[in-house]
Amino acid sequence: MTSFGAFVHDRLSRGRLTVDAGVRYDFEALPAGIPEDADDLSPRLGVGFALDPRTMLRASVGRYHDRSVLAALERPLREDGRRAFEQVIDAPEAARVLRATGGGALGERWSGVPPSRFAVAPSLPAPSSDQASVSLERLVAHDLTATVSYLFSRGRDQQRTRNVNLQRAGGGFTPIDPAWSDVFRLEATARSTYHGVSLVLNRRFAQDMAWTVAYTVSRVRDDASDFDEQPNDPTDLRAERSWSRYHQAHRLSLNGLFDFFEAEEARPGEGGRRGRPPLLRQLFGQWELAPVVTVGSGRPVNPLLGVDANRTHAHPPAARPEGLARNSLRTPGTVNVDARLTKYVAVGRRGKLDLVVDVFNLLNRTNVIAVNSYLPRVAARDRSRPILFAPRREVQLSIDFEF
Repeated sequence: MTSFGAFVHDRLSRGRLTVDAGVRYDFEALPAGIPEDADDLSPRLGVGFALDPRTMLRASVGRYHDRSVLAALERPLREDGRRAFEQVIDAPEAARVLRATGGGALGERWSGVPPSRFAVAPSLPAPSSDQASVSLERLVAHDLTATVSYLFSRGRDQQRTRNVNLQRAGGGFTPIDPAWSDVFRLEATARSTYHGVSLVLNRRFAQDMAWTVAYTVSRVRDDASDFDEQPNDPTDLRAERSWSRYHQAHRLSLNGLFDFFEAEEARPGEGGRRGRPPLLRQLFGQWELAPVVTVGSGRPVNPLLGVDANRTHAHPPAARPEGLARNSLRTPGTVNVDARLTKYVAVGRRGKLDLVVDVFNLLNRTNVIAVNSYLPRVAARDRSRPILFAPRREVQLSIDFEF
């Protein structure tokens, strides 16, 4: 894949008003057989207005085109029905295949079962998003600013995979083209919306310290969160609209930088001819601490049956228990504390040796990042049983030399 891009941009400043305007053009030369999108224009506009010497209002609107995910094109190019194909074999025929092969590979196509293939939609526009934001920043104290901002984003032409060879027949599905069991098509039919409000307190670096506190409340909804996600019912995409797997309603972040020394350079009259700090200050001073604390609410999990109840042959599985919406389960919230402690040692006139200790998950908290989403395999009271955890406490030591 080869990407091309070009943009023009200009800025206009008049008194308290600043306007940035521009447009960008992107084009991707994709592998043969994949439709290309040649009209990816992205106009953008930003405005800043100083309400008074301590208050700044900013707003922006624009379109942003994304690049194609090459992994999404692999199976349509490889398993197009000519180079290669799949066979999806259901019970009871699957039992006969297992008995014949002992669980190994088939030497040739299994008779009586139509093949399955992958395809790309005739039109595959590049994924993009329309974004708009507004923020108000206020200098509330010396070296301290407070900002409230709102961001809206609408995802367009997001990619998903869908079995387009199925049609409703009674209580199930039958193939539209009987020559193929399934036609899994990559198409740009998914949509998403994001709304987020952020509150930020930021103290710039002064008097040997800086810190930031940021809180975001947001909501993200979509009808597919990745290119390989298939719908529960390929003929009813509206039923897929729900929380995105990337939705996180609340997130709090605190980070800081604290220097425990007066200065790295010697003060006048100290340190000898080379200007190095005195030995005692090098030993007991010049320490830096950088903590990071993040607290977040749980993320959505898609409840699944674990079997292909709808016979759509979707993989990863897509069949949900009746009455449960997509991504209607949740992981627990998370709390994480990281920290870096650095000791500086002056070397020569300009050199500096950094002795660094990084600690990840300082409190050694058990943070769950995945739960069992296959409901029939666990008891009803145990549906959210954790199955994957973030790493436990880790300590990393490093030595850097700056010159």
